[in-house]
Amino acid sequence: MLLERGWKGIDLKKLRFPGERGLCFLGEMLRKNGESMSIPLWFRKQPEWWSFLREANKRKRPVDFFEEVLAGWPDWKRLVDGILKIDPSKDFLETFRTWKDDREEGMNAKWLWNGWLADRVFTLMMGVKGAGKSYVALKLLGMMMCGEEMPDGQMASKDLMGKKILWIDNERSQAYNTERAMKLGFPLDWFVYPTEELRVLQFDKDEDREIVEEAAERRGIGLVVIDSFGGSHGFPENHSDVGKVSAWMSDLAQNVGKAVWAFHHFRKPGRDNFKVGEFTMDDVRGHGSIIRTARMMLAVDIPDIENKESRRLRFLGGNISKGSEPIGFTIDGTGVHFCDAPNVRREETQKDRAVDFLKGLLGKSALPQKEISAMAEGLGISSSTLKRARIALGIVCRLMNKAWYWSLPCTKYGEGGEKNDE
Repeated sequence: MLLERGWKGIDLKKLRFPGERGLCFLGEMLRKNGESMSIPLWFRKQPEWWSFLREANKRKRPVDFFEEVLAGWPDWKRLVDGILKIDPSKDFLETFRTWKDDREEGMNAKWLWNGWLADRVFTLMMGVKGAGKSYVALKLLGMMMCGEEMPDGQMASKDLMGKKILWIDNERSQAYNTERAMKLGFPLDWFVYPTEELRVLQFDKDEDREIVEEAAERRGIGLVVIDSFGGSHGFPENHSDVGKVSAWMSDLAQNVGKAVWAFHHFRKPGRDNFKVGEFTMDDVRGHGSIIRTARMMLAVDIPDIENKESRRLRFLGGNISKGSEPIGFTIDGTGVHFCDAPNVRREETQKDRAVDFLKGLLGKSALPQKEISAMAEGLGISSSTLKRARIALGIVCRLMNKAWYWSLPCTKYGEGGEKNDE
């Protein structure tokens, strides 16, 4: 019986006796007898309980399974008595998890790199194909594992020093990543796989999720990388069920107490897979439920189509950070190099020309409107465009000496002018 579905049993000597909230959960699980339940964090943090309750959740009659497995436990009778003593009429709110519990168990955001990557948080990083998501992530993780200064001048937390990265490669790019790590000078044994054999793990399958959960719980693991999100499930990318995979990744971060960093793609914008300008969350590839459970979202983009070698890492959204200034980087044959972040190349419009014209012309003093219009016409700026620019700048119009004068809002007029706000 115990070996059913490959379950290997537990070491009863390592079982810790649960508190009142834990007893309430066990009582509720036995009462429902067969209905799958979400396992509380306390049990998830105890490897023996975690293994036992996951198996119990699969059984049609967990009552029988409890007695079969735990009858030999010295605290079995005490456990049964504790469950039976729970008053069924007790207000169930008292057994709910509270914000105080989160605080006591250290659930508040703990930054590995302030403003960018946090423990216990599912972070999703998006980018177009070829933008360098995996490469720049590898570089940043190596810097954190070395305790170096990060590209924005902040010092990373030392929590990843001496730890390993659980790297789940569903893109079959092991050879590329190994070569990149060697170029960057990082020891190859810093990065480990969840299984002995190299295979794609699908997180819409229970057995593959359990493999990663068990590997991520190991003490030597500091962070989990999933490359990529799109390759980690068998659902159609626009199907709402992909949200279940995203939710599982978020739960994984909370339950194992470690950061989970997944890479994903933006929609293909067209030729060469590049897009001029900034990506938004509306550009994320696949169903909208993918981003709902990610508490941090980052983007790697190439904002200047004329300079494809200059890339940018920036904050896209999230609920635990207000965002950080973008970080620029380039990739060449020797690795990743950080630099000033490139900006979006903006094509100048007729209105932009008119705005620049008025700023330069009226920077020091007011000028007659007729003179300004004549000069604008000579530059090919129409009267309607000039008017839009005037409104945009908040140009002040004032009648002086029987003529209308324009000036920037901060410019001082002579005495006796009559203002026209139209």
